[in-house]
Amino acid sequence: HGIDCTFRLTTDVRYRTIISHNTCYNNSVNGITVSSALLAGVLTLAPTVATWASTTIITDNLCYDNAVYGIAAYGDYVTVANNQCHGNNTLDSSAGGFVCSCRWSTYTGNISTYNGTTQGYGMACGGSINTVINGNTAIGNGTNFNIGGSINVRFTNNYTSKQIGLGINISNLESGAAQNWPTTCEGLVVSGNTIEVDTAAVYGVVVYDGVPGMIF
Repeated sequence: HGIDCTFRLTTDVRYRTIISHNTCYNNSVNGITVSSALLAGVLTLAPTVATWASTTIITDNLCYDNAVYGIAAYGDYVTVANNQCHGNNTLDSSAGGFVCSCRWSTYTGNISTYNGTTQGYGMACGGSINTVINGNTAIGNGTNFNIGGSINVRFTNNYTSKQIGLGINISNLESGAAQNWPTTCEGLVVSGNTIEVDTAAVYGVVVYDGVPGMIF
């Protein structure tokens, strides 16, 4: 990791962490990581305030050529704003530019470009809860945006283009690390986004697995 703010114990609670104006590149895992050791990659555990980052601001960072994600954030009251991730996921796995699975949070003004090929994500935001995802740009990733398994999320005014596979992926049940996330979609609003489809071989938006009550 370039910058690692992983919480090691259930009692290890920090408040008001600011990660700003850094350049993180060529790391063997992520450029920036904010999460809990108990939850990172263990998606069957329901999040609790005691084990997630709280009130974290990740802003104006540049992350490129990292092996897994440029920025990985799991937490409560997290702001991920105005960051750039390019060319991450150098191992070409199911990683990418951003993974942001948070509650009561905001992801805005971020740019994610060309992170891996068919398996790479621009912004993997599955399992987010009570969160605003607004005004982000994703270009040239395998899947530009993933918002599966999200609850009460507003996905608005984002831009997707040149995706290799999917522009926006929305599934009812999110999965990862060979496990299922402990939430299913509800209260999802998808509005005002710009979706470009450059070839007949890709999709702008894919909704599947019986997503209920979505406003599109």
